[in-house]
Amino acid sequence: MKTLVKFDAYPKTEKQNRIQTVSGGAMTLISILLIMILFFNELNLYLSKHYQQNLKVDLSRGGGVSINIDLTLPRASCDSIHIDVLDVSGEHQLGLEKNLQLKTLDPNGKYYQPNSLNFNKDYCGSCYEAVPINQNGCCNTCQDIRMAYQSMNKPFTDEMLSKFNQCRQEGIKTVSQLIEKDKKYNVGCHISGFLMINKVHGNFHLAPGRTIERNGRHMHDLSTAKNLMSLNLTHEIEMISFGELFPGSLNPLAGRTVTQPELGPYMYQYFVKIIPTVYYTDHKKENAIKTYQYSVYEYDKELASNHDNGLPGIYFSYDFSPIMVEIIQDRKSFFHFITQLFGLLGGIYAISSLLDNILFHFLLSLSKNDK
Repeated sequence: MKTLVKFDAYPKTEKQNRIQTVSGGAMTLISILLIMILFFNELNLYLSKHYQQNLKVDLSRGGGVSINIDLTLPRASCDSIHIDVLDVSGEHQLGLEKNLQLKTLDPNGKYYQPNSLNFNKDYCGSCYEAVPINQNGCCNTCQDIRMAYQSMNKPFTDEMLSKFNQCRQEGIKTVSQLIEKDKKYNVGCHISGFLMINKVHGNFHLAPGRTIERNGRHMHDLSTAKNLMSLNLTHEIEMISFGELFPGSLNPLAGRTVTQPELGPYMYQYFVKIIPTVYYTDHKKENAIKTYQYSVYEYDKELASNHDNGLPGIYFSYDFSPIMVEIIQDRKSFFHFITQLFGLLGGIYAISSLLDNILFHFLLSLSKNDK
């Protein structure tokens, strides 16, 4: 036992030889306060998730990418907009509004349904001799039938209305009556759903006029569009994203609202750089989420009445980055937390002891000088 005493690195003093001072008490309270603040800060860091990001060259080839869309055109009707995807591989996906969910909005921005029809909720109306353009494959209203016929360039006349049960239920007797009703109530359009694109440079756009291809060129027949001088492409983007969402993912266009300053043909362009991203929930790199982030800048311009400087619409031009971001979700280990905690306690104790000793001798020297 006597041998162990020689190794004691913590020599003690008798209680009667210890001196307690006001400065020492103040330093002790300050140290305790600092220890509590830093302890809870370390605890919060230990319990929080941390993200490690690495950059790599994207070696993946091909594959499809989903575009998740949720946007509103409060001043453009659903039947006035056509959605297409074009890319440099030569693949053209036309009339994709059929693959999305388009809901008509009334002047108050609420979902509009024509006069309630006497059908149950499971009813799916026939489109007769036309192909349905709605995602559910139904023509539940007279307007649905008209849009289906127009998409196929089939005639839609007053004489035909009496044959359509939906039109009779709504009391529509003439095409002009249907159009006037449509102008009054069919004010806006809410578009939601997803599109599949190739992993190459391309664009998808929302533009007026029926889509046609002529001599290998993509065009919109503006003669089939409504009055372009009264076109209002004000839009509200709730979400535009690529691939699967993951914790902490950024959506730069979320909540973006663009108000068209005046009626007439306008072109809105969004240039999107898509960044391949792999998200891991831990260092084991299991349960990987292969998805995409993006950055964007935008440009808009008013078009001439003859459209010689562009076609009106909302265009999203996208390209893929060759660099992939790898995100690893991590959390500090318990031993790392304990090490940090002991280092914190020891550091504060050592520094406070040093400061107290300096302050004590300084005050002691002042008191001797006064004497």
